[in-house]
Amino acid sequence: MQVHTILVLLILVIAAVYLIREQRRYVLFRKYLDMSVHLQFHDVRQSMDAYKRGSVVLELRDMHAKVKTVVITKLQFSTAIFQVTAFDQIYFKSKTDKAQVLSVSFKVRRSALSGNKSHNVQVSLQGYFTDQHGREQTFKARIPVSEVRGPEFDVAIS
Repeated sequence: MQVHTILVLLILVIAAVYLIREQRRYVLFRKYLDMSVHLQFHDVRQSMDAYKRGSVVLELRDMHAKVKTVVITKLQFSTAIFQVTAFDQIYFKSKTDKAQVLSVSFKVRRSALSGNKSHNVQVSLQGYFTDQHGREQTFKARIPVSEVRGPEFDVAIS
């Protein structure tokens, strides 16, 4: 009986440590980085194409003075209808006076966007930043898409 109790307690402790570490990664992002995300649809004249294509535009508006570089290693949408094409990692250099803007291409099936569907789209990011001493700190973030730009399209994102 005691063995089972010890095992249950051990599992609970491991789960608690995991959850605390995951939450810490989200807090690190909010504490050290200020980023916004918007979608830019491209003007593709091929109406027979089954996909709409565009770019996820990441705008790093500000970073804490302690942050030297930021590397995004994983980017994905909160909904499966958007697919990130060819992504390895993106790199923001050290703090500048202006916002830094980088983009990643995506595609979405036209049929998934048709109608008056409203998609509450967020972009999930994973990566790390290095501080002025060269230490890497991993982070995670969920950022809502703030704006959709581009030629006429039939999608409503809230």
